[in-house]
Amino acid sequence: FTMDSIMQIFFGEAANTLEGEPCVYGAAFDTAHRCMMNYARPSMKMLTMLKHAPWPFGGVGGLAWWMHGMLNPEFREFRKACGTLTSESERLVAACRADPKLGERRDLLALFTQAEEKQHFTADYLRDMVLNFVIAGRDTTACLLSWMFYVLSVNPEVQDELLAEVDARCPAGTAPSLKLLAPGSMPYLQGVLYETLRLYPPVPSDSKQAYADDVWPDGTFVPKGTVCMWLPYTLGRDPAVYPEPEVVRPERWIPFVAPAPHEFPVFQAGPRICLGMDMAIFEAKVAAVSLLQRYRFELKPGEREKITYSNTLTMSVCNSPTQDSHNLWLIPHARS
Repeated sequence: FTMDSIMQIFFGEAANTLEGEPCVYGAAFDTAHRCMMNYARPSMKMLTMLKHAPWPFGGVGGLAWWMHGMLNPEFREFRKACGTLTSESERLVAACRADPKLGERRDLLALFTQAEEKQHFTADYLRDMVLNFVIAGRDTTACLLSWMFYVLSVNPEVQDELLAEVDARCPAGTAPSLKLLAPGSMPYLQGVLYETLRLYPPVPSDSKQAYADDVWPDGTFVPKGTVCMWLPYTLGRDPAVYPEPEVVRPERWIPFVAPAPHEFPVFQAGPRICLGMDMAIFEAKVAAVSLLQRYRFELKPGEREKITYSNTLTMSVCNSPTQDSHNLWLIPHARS
């Protein structure tokens, strides 16, 4: 769902992975992500040592670093997938530039392309922007939806309450709209979504590097180049802020008051706050309500004890202790 939506919204290109049609970009992205993690995790100690060796033998991109990667099959597959991502991104940019109806298009790539003359964007810049849009807009929303339906399936009382709200505010046959799905109209839906983000943030840990010397509000000096990490996963489970943090309680967010971004940094904060935050929340609500209008969901028997976190950059659902299966098996029950 999220791959299909971002291909249309971001790039003006139709995709239909929901019905099983292949998507070259999506498949290459998944392969690159998987291979990168499979290579980087066990190689981290060696790569760190090589990083500090003298150039040109050592250092990032040095001879030893390059040889270590090329001798690893996961790294070779990663490089191959990156080549596909590069060629597909360049194809999207070239097709957009050549579109005779470019001026009528309103997808994000078209808007950037229309501003090329004034902003002086290069082809490489647009290519990299395409990849960044996919990284930011696909897996994150997919993680949110997956964990949201997991939460509903293992907390039937929460699902019952949400179904009652859907039936009252946006029943079957009603198209979800921005107004109908607003927190004031469907507060419980907003509460379920934010409880999911609190417990299962799509990016559970993040970091920033200081561009220049800085000082934190508490007086801590941060030298230029310092890498600072924070853990949205841990912040969302702080009992001092969220009593009984392991309990799913959508009422925490009713009436809804947007949390301070620096205290709830699921979408980051400040100048680097997620540009697609509102779109992601609306997209997740539309998908959830559209499904709940027709079905209620139950987790397949025997699956709950298997559910864990994927060892990827985004915290997607994994149903295997060996990380070889990433499925959320739900049983839909048609609603009368």
